[in-house]
Amino acid sequence: MTPLQLQGIGMTSQRTRDRLIDRLKKQGICRPDVLEVMANTPRHLFVDEALSHRAYEDTALPIGFGQTISQPYIVAKMTEILLNTGSVDNVLEIGTGCGYQTLVLSQLMNRIYSVERIEGLQKKAKQRMALLRSHGVTRDEADMIGESDGPWYYQQVSLGFNYRMTELQAALGLSQLTRLSQFVVNRNRLAERYDVLLSELPVERPIVDKSCYSAFHLYIVRLQLCSVSRRQVFDAMRSQGIGVHVHYIPVHTQPYYQALGFASGDFPAAESYYECALSLPLYQQMTEPEQDSVVAALREALLI
Repeated sequence: MTPLQLQGIGMTSQRTRDRLIDRLKKQGICRPDVLEVMANTPRHLFVDEALSHRAYEDTALPIGFGQTISQPYIVAKMTEILLNTGSVDNVLEIGTGCGYQTLVLSQLMNRIYSVERIEGLQKKAKQRMALLRSHGVTRDEADMIGESDGPWYYQQVSLGFNYRMTELQAALGLSQLTRLSQFVVNRNRLAERYDVLLSELPVERPIVDKSCYSAFHLYIVRLQLCSVSRRQVFDAMRSQGIGVHVHYIPVHTQPYYQALGFASGDFPAAESYYECALSLPLYQQMTEPEQDSVVAALREALLI
């Protein structure tokens, strides 16, 4: 699946989708939230590529296994009727199919349960949902364009959605909010200690504006590389069990945005930063001996 397929071109473009919305309005679909979701949901991803040019026709289309993707009007009408019943917390969908109706509902309802008895359809729908639920980001090299930069690498091939947090994670997060201030204090203390410990190493430490108080979500150094590469430092530290990472890959180099016309070289400062950035472990319960181990491993890796 390429970025252009995800973005939509020609008969799958946003202009074509808008024409579908005009037809739905004429057929009596009037809820703005339903129309907005129907306009933004990429129906062409849920049909065979050979039929993608017909994805925004108001008709059912085959999806294999003797099944079809529902007519857009039917999807919109069912969704509108459901919403008009009042507050809907839980929805059970019988027959996931290709997952199109599931994706539409997920943008408007609190919780969706979807059941599919045909294994082939279930697997395809699961793959689509896995990509779209996490910003359209893939870490599977088979789905990437070009070579991976390293174990940290990912590519954004679609805008996707941010549907990653479970209810259990949300509940745990809420329970931690009362301790947030102390977490930030601890992170700042550790960041200040990193600043001291790293002062004699060939790294550029993070700079915080004096008018700001950072939460230090990340502690990122820029390696002043000479005899070793960032990848060598990364691998050496990982081999010692140090959870270093790389944050973040410049947005304009991502396939989705390059399909829109952006190109490598457009933002050289961002690219220069990315080439030497390394995130060191930092968490509020980190101990000083653990921090010492990180610095020792970094010192050793820089001398490879």
